[in-house]
Amino acid sequence: MAEGAGIAAELKAAAVRRVAGFEIMPAPFVVAHWQIGNLLRQAGAPLDGATGERAAVYLTNALTGWQSDGPDPHLPFPEMETERDLAAEVKRSQPILVVLGNPPYSAFDGTSPAQEGGLVDPYKEGLRNIWKVRKYNLDDLYVRFLRIAERRIAETTGRGIVCYITNFSYLAYRSFVVMRQRFVLSFDNIWIDSMNGDSRQTGKVTPDGRPDPSVFSTPSNPEGIQVGTAITLMVRRDNGPKAASIRFRHFWGASKRTDLVATLELEPHAFEATYEVTQPTADNRFTLLPNVATEAYRHWPSLVELSERDDWSGVVEKRKGALIAHDLPPLQQRMAEYCDPGITIAQLTAQRIGPVEQAARFDPAVARANLLREGGLSAGRFVTIALHPFDHRWCFHTNVRPIWNEPRPRVEAEQRAGNTFIATRAQARKADEGFPVFATRALPGDHLLDPNTHPFPVVLHRDVIEGGMALDGGLPHPNLSAAAKYYLRRLGLEAWLEPGNADAAAVWWHALAITYSPEWLEENQEAVLQDWPHVPLPADPELLRKSATLGKQVADLLDPDTAMIGVTVGDIEPPLRTVAVLSKEGGNSVSGEDLALTVRWGALDAKRKVMPGPGKLRQREYSEVEQACLDQALSLGERTFDVYLNDDAYWRNVPGDVWEFTVGGFQPLKKWLSYRERTILGRPLSITETGYFRDTARRLAKIRMLAAELDTNYRACAETAYAWRSQPALNRERAAF
Repeated sequence: MAEGAGIAAELKAAAVRRVAGFEIMPAPFVVAHWQIGNLLRQAGAPLDGATGERAAVYLTNALTGWQSDGPDPHLPFPEMETERDLAAEVKRSQPILVVLGNPPYSAFDGTSPAQEGGLVDPYKEGLRNIWKVRKYNLDDLYVRFLRIAERRIAETTGRGIVCYITNFSYLAYRSFVVMRQRFVLSFDNIWIDSMNGDSRQTGKVTPDGRPDPSVFSTPSNPEGIQVGTAITLMVRRDNGPKAASIRFRHFWGASKRTDLVATLELEPHAFEATYEVTQPTADNRFTLLPNVATEAYRHWPSLVELSERDDWSGVVEKRKGALIAHDLPPLQQRMAEYCDPGITIAQLTAQRIGPVEQAARFDPAVARANLLREGGLSAGRFVTIALHPFDHRWCFHTNVRPIWNEPRPRVEAEQRAGNTFIATRAQARKADEGFPVFATRALPGDHLLDPNTHPFPVVLHRDVIEGGMALDGGLPHPNLSAAAKYYLRRLGLEAWLEPGNADAAAVWWHALAITYSPEWLEENQEAVLQDWPHVPLPADPELLRKSATLGKQVADLLDPDTAMIGVTVGDIEPPLRTVAVLSKEGGNSVSGEDLALTVRWGALDAKRKVMPGPGKLRQREYSEVEQACLDQALSLGERTFDVYLNDDAYWRNVPGDVWEFTVGGFQPLKKWLSYRERTILGRPLSITETGYFRDTARRLAKIRMLAAELDTNYRACAETAYAWRSQPALNRERAAF
């Protein structure tokens, strides 16, 4: 670097020839030129406008024009074409060694435009057949920018540096596994500074509960942005073989920007010590986060690896609730009118009867005509649907497209056959997900868990799998992968694999017992959030039987339609007798007039979407009677709540651990209430519904009371875990799967 007056000349040379900038918006483009010109003028090296001297900042789309594979679309002004051509010269001809940026974050731009020519396709290679990732969003703008940088440095120049600040979702989310793998195999060193600050995954709080705003928050803009961010620096030295060394560190709290800058003043060895080395491998899906899973957890099978097929998904309505209702008679009346050929589609639309609202890929007139042609009401059935944990509604389900957005005929057929589904998800969307698995015999909805639900049937009906759908023959057989069947054979349990054997579901009941162990969840929390749940399979057949028995009890507790002696019927267990008792202020009796839910547990927004409300809770100490009952079992929390329907009526004594019980990202009790506010439900609650709330609270309490037994079972299974991944013969079976 030159000294004194020479510095100005160096700055000017850099601005004109060495550092290029791309901006697609005219206003920032103008501001950038003004700022650079003003800086150079103050430094004593102004740009010479008379000779056309200018900063190398170009009005162009930074994502296009890098390849010489056809002209860009015609632009309306000659000056814009000049900008495009100057930018293309830099993109295609200059030896770019450093790519810097803060690309936009947007997942709402759909697929890549034609000019980008399958830009992110390399990040999708093998997602489905190798990594079993079927739903993903890799067209977020920041992903496209990362691909541009990787392609330029790793595939064109062959050496250089990439440094971006982006959405941090790519660090561990399943959708980005191929992208991460390419980075690891394309660069020599990668440093990651996770700035956190995410609204959904961490709730914008630090691990110890302090505020964790976005790194972009300022006094004038305290909100910043909603997504968490990360600064990624990747270095490639040459074209030799790569296996990047990964260094990672977290920054939390309101001072994260100051803390980050302060580390730059450290001595090199001290600076290096602020990072933790991570080990991305195929076993952990090349996650760039540290300590995501214990070695044991990685070697246990995931739930998707237990299933004969991996493509099960919940049903999707997306018809504004037109096919779903709280009560059956109104839904039956609605659908009878919808299927009456004497009523026109115009009349139905005017009265908003049935699925009559236009939507992407949905033409109401065509959909109705298809249903009428197939027989109307006889082409479907009224069935309960599990929209959320413990939240059952009635729906009219039909496989006639496009009445439902995704009717899932195989799932519907298995439910019609009386199957139970073990529902889970591929990855959590937020850290306070709770237990990541649910069991239901109802038709599983796509958002039974948050996010997309994958319901695995505990058994399969052969005629369903082979396309018959009639369910008029064939005995059920185990829904188990080749590897899971091999496991049972090694335990001497071949008889379980015979069609019709009721023990076939034992592996799934066992998985449910493991995933409802609080100790399993706590020990493997980070790994559970990032992937399918993994469970140890015991090498002892008797232990498997005991675990399956425990898991079946959990399944029955999770099913509102299964009566549980001692919990919901019969002689109620003492610890549960005082839980969620319907009461009224002043000790008066509760009548039908008292059952309207009116304390804003939920409300409709402008799009008629139900949004949760604050409701009304009274936190208090247990009474002597309540405490005496609780003392007979494990504590259900140090505090309890009275949960109000309105100003007078309430459910007395909903223990803290029951009220805060979370499954798949939902608090079942609170979620149930949010959809039953009188303004949403259109009527007061029935006495049956108030009893349903009480029974659900007692079911959740009973699951909490099983915690010690579930934890003991988990430890025993983990200590004697079958070597799922280590045996060559088993690996061959897994390859067949």
